[in-house]
Amino acid sequence: DETRGLDFYARLIDRVGSLPGVEAVSVASVVPVNPRGSRTAVQIEDYAPQPQEDMELNFNRIGPGYFRAMGIAVVAGRVFGESAIDAARDEVVVNETFARRYWPGQDPIGRGIRFGRNTDPHRVIGVVQDGKYRGMREDALPYMYRPLGASYTPRVTLLARTDGDPMAMLPSVRAELRMLDSTLPIYGERTLAEQVGSAVFGERLAAMLLGVFGAIALLLATVGIYGLVANAVEQRTHEIGVRMALGADRRDVMRLVVGQGMGLVLVGVGLGLAGAVALTRAVASLLFGVSPTDATTFALAPVGLMVVALLACLLPARRATRIDPMQALRYE
Repeated sequence: DETRGLDFYARLIDRVGSLPGVEAVSVASVVPVNPRGSRTAVQIEDYAPQPQEDMELNFNRIGPGYFRAMGIAVVAGRVFGESAIDAARDEVVVNETFARRYWPGQDPIGRGIRFGRNTDPHRVIGVVQDGKYRGMREDALPYMYRPLGASYTPRVTLLARTDGDPMAMLPSVRAELRMLDSTLPIYGERTLAEQVGSAVFGERLAAMLLGVFGAIALLLATVGIYGLVANAVEQRTHEIGVRMALGADRRDVMRLVVGQGMGLVLVGVGLGLAGAVALTRAVASLLFGVSPTDATTFALAPVGLMVVALLACLLPARRATRIDPMQALRYE
């Protein structure tokens, strides 16, 4: 129940926070980058919703020390006190996007937010930086933080920031939990990096598969260029012999073979770039933290391909420079 639960979480935070190596500790009902999350209908002071505007917004129930444990900077005002988990029942903290959207150009501190229709307003005491809440590719969302005591739920996650390997702290944290209540199940133990990794598993799998297919395509292109240039040299052996007999040196032959081979490569790279630009919209949904038309990617990929193609052209070209003009002239 709420009374026992709040007391338990307060003692848990105190005990885990006193462990050596723990820098900050808190609890929360929602761990960031969680597609499920929590939403609630709100009425916002001094804001008139547009017709059909969705006023059911995302929020989190948190314990003291949450923002320090998660490394979330305070932009304005203050956050909930560190002393009691059920303090500040009528206070709320919002993120930057919330403040900009509903009170543009105004001071959000002290503004009221009603949860439900017949409740007293909760006052905004602080603004914190934006984060990622439901997914890594989401646009900035308005987000609220409420004290756990103001909207109690028994299902919370313990959050601990450590100065070393967080998984190495698990035995100590488990021991403290068992000392408080040996009947409680402990599950879902993971680092925040693992939490984020699970949220982008599909994108990582797609990137890995595309990387494998890209490597295979590069290998096939290299073999194809080598075979094409080698065949061209074979067919032009007589011509190369004539050129060398008339005074062409090895550098001239090397320049001839490599130049013609790289000319074909440049045409292919140009067509490939045009096709890549045309397909950017198709891959945009798979990308995070990079634009579909990222200039660096579009510059490095062709350069890398041309370097590989140059190596594929050099081997047949070197072989061409070693042709004996007398034998080449007799070559059919």
